[in-house]
Amino acid sequence: MGAFTGSITYKQYFVDGDLPDGFRDQFETALRENAFRELDHGEERSLGWVTSEDLLDADFALPKFLFGHFMVMALREDCIKIPPTTLKVHIQQEETLTRQRLKRERLSKFERDEIREAVQKRLLGKMLPTIRAYDVVWNLETRAVWFWTHNRALAETFEDLFERTFGLRLVPYNTYCALQFAGLPERDMERALELEPADLITGS
Repeated sequence: MGAFTGSITYKQYFVDGDLPDGFRDQFETALRENAFRELDHGEERSLGWVTSEDLLDADFALPKFLFGHFMVMALREDCIKIPPTTLKVHIQQEETLTRQRLKRERLSKFERDEIREAVQKRLLGKMLPTIRAYDVVWNLETRAVWFWTHNRALAETFEDLFERTFGLRLVPYNTYCALQFAGLPERDMERALELEPADLITGS
């Protein structure tokens, strides 16, 4: 989803900080360390980096993500969600079987929690995940970063993963940041922010 096909909806950031010396090899290692991993049995969500051209490729090398002064990759998210009604029915069935086996009318809270956890893991192991990917483009010269989603919760997860991977903080795009990263002096920035929009129709 994003930079090359599909949606044109994206969220823009600026990178707060300078590129470290030897960033190419450093970033290659960092992407490998934070690459996407398949869901383990019983897990509901897995999230990490993959190459932009192949969602199955998390084996990063420089030619796969560095194109001139652009870094291009994708954030892959796999999720399994059990329908609430399905989970409820299977839990009730297992609780009934357990009460019959133990010859008891009621189960303790601990026993019910154990049953819920076991049923949830069993169902998760039978389901296929929903796979989504979101393109990321980073202009290393201008510090601009584009992330192809407007989902707020996912954007926050992306910001955390970006900082954990590259050791650099993302600042959401706004007019002040754009002027600041363009190198405009503080005095000129204040003047620019005080400007009123022109009415191009009436000429006022």
